[in-house]
Amino acid sequence: MKEMMVYGSYLCSSCIEMQEYFETHSIDYTFYDITLELQALKRFLKLREESPIFDEVKKEGKIGIPTIIIGEEMILDFGEKQIERLNQLLK
Repeated sequence: MKEMMVYGSYLCSSCIEMQEYFETHSIDYTFYDITLELQALKRFLKLREESPIFDEVKKEGKIGIPTIIIGEEMILDFGEKQIERLNQLLK
């Protein structure tokens, strides 16, 4: 399985839902909590500033978490559409 890392927060309901899904489906990942780890927050903010994938999120006044990173691919938020894309990337 491909290595996956996630930027999120234990205060974020979408992040909690994502973690529950990953645990239920035995999906391995590294979680960086941007509300608890200053270095993780700095890395996330740099990524958010430099990546055009966040443009729409920023326009909507959202943060963009969870941000799931698999290789060079990023998935923002968590729901049915994101689960479908995630399954494609993990194959």
